[in-house]
Amino acid sequence: MDLFFEKCFALLGRALFPRRQAWEQRRNAKIMFGVVAFSIILGIAVMTLIKMIYFKTKQG
Repeated sequence: MDLFFEKCFALLGRALFPRRQAWEQRRNAKIMFGVVAFSIILGIAVMTLIKMIYFKTKQG
């Protein structure tokens, strides 16, 4: 499974950062994947919190 992720990060790095060295492409792809994943999780959490607060104030 680790080999699969490394290949995915290498492919993503080559697509997004073509003029950098291979190790730097993989590192930047991993960082970008982490930031996007964190942003999505944080967005879902904030959306759920807003939804809970909205429906609680609407009922009461």
